[in-house]
Amino acid sequence: MSFDETLTLLKTVSDESRLRLLAILEHRPCSVEELAALLGLREATISHHLSKLKSHELVEVEPEGNTRIYTARAESLQRLTEVLALPRVLNAARKEIDFGSWDDKVLSDFLHRGRLRAIPASRKKRVVVLQWLAAKFPEGKKLAETEVNALLARFHEDFATVRRELIGYGLLARRGSSYWRTKNAALALNPHDEAR
Repeated sequence: MSFDETLTLLKTVSDESRLRLLAILEHRPCSVEELAALLGLREATISHHLSKLKSHELVEVEPEGNTRIYTARAESLQRLTEVLALPRVLNAARKEIDFGSWDDKVLSDFLHRGRLRAIPASRKKRVVVLQWLAAKFPEGKKLAETEVNALLARFHEDFATVRRELIGYGLLARRGSSYWRTKNAALALNPHDEAR
């Protein structure tokens, strides 16, 4: 079931009267007249709610003489139970979100012609910028401090602060005068891939 279908179904059953109707019909079949009496609602209102539930195949109707008897569909209620499982709903919602749009916005706010205007004060924004900078380092290659400084100077004049920030956030590692991009940096470069 797509996210839009899940959302429509959740909206349909989020109405108190519809939930009560499902509770009754799951317990026993009823006519519109019976349901109206049980819920204290007008028959026209009951019919409206039943048509919504029927459109999602949550209830079915059988004629019985001049009366129509409504019953909850067990397999549809089982499907609803699965849809209501929060992890499934959240996963479906995440697939609809472009997590890169936040990163793009932050980068457009802090970059001008490929250079950093400033180091963000906000930790979340700083991480986005630092991850972007970490991607500039060759993967699996150790660099001398002079090479690191030269690389970072292309993006910001205070390369020493940027270098310390990259190390502090675990995106760059250092031993002696050698620096390299960490595995954490490689993972952090696309932190939302699993959620897509």
